Amino acid sequence: MGAAVFRHGLREMIRPEHRVVLFAPAGKTHDLLIHMAKDLIALRVPVMVVTNRDVELEPGETCFILRTEPQDELWAPLVDMVPLQLVGYLLAQRRGLEPGKLIVSTYVTIEE
Repeated sequence: MGAAVFRHGLREMIRPEHRVVLFAPAGKTHDLLIHMAKDLIALRVPVMVVTNRDVELEPGETCFILRTEPQDELWAPLVDMVPLQLVGYLLAQRRGLEPGKLIVSTYVTIEE
């Protein structure tokens, strides 16, 4: 979800029980996203910041930083998503699930 949608919507409902992954690649929106991360950390909401730039955040109980290699801002989300997809894949396997196989819904929507 985009940062603006989050800040002006879901942000009002977020609590320390939630978890947030925030992608903050170098570029025009980097500083705004880091500011949002600081706001969430102040609320004791655990945040993982995925970034390809140095940040003024201290890793700790509610702040996790995943550094990726510098990329053009346009391509950074594609590169930055890979580690999280691999983690999701491995967690699914560890829980005995087949990654990519739907178990709650179907591939085809027959009702609106």
